[in-house]
Amino acid sequence: PCDFSNNKTVYPRVLSGYILDFSLENLPKVERFYKELWPIEIKNIKNPQMIFFDFGILGFVEEAELKDNSKYKLLFRVKDKLFADILQKMSAYTARLGLSIIR
Repeated sequence: PCDFSNNKTVYPRVLSGYILDFSLENLPKVERFYKELWPIEIKNIKNPQMIFFDFGILGFVEEAELKDNSKYKLLFRVKDKLFADILQKMSAYTARLGLSIIR
């Protein structure tokens, strides 16, 4: 995040995940997911949603590609506190696996 905000990264890390209609039965049972974003409402989606980020799937994408509207669509932005919480939980997960330094 610091490298990204200071324009020092070419390939930002991208955390994969998915969006589902809100249902307590759909909660994943494993700890590698960030699963504290529910229920939320997203513009142009009728039902309340649940968002999961899968810490087990990291990708690297060029910043220019992330900004390409034909490839990615921005659905929402998170506030600094939520971003910090997601980052902290991802870091804790990767540290437990021995992956604390990802390049």
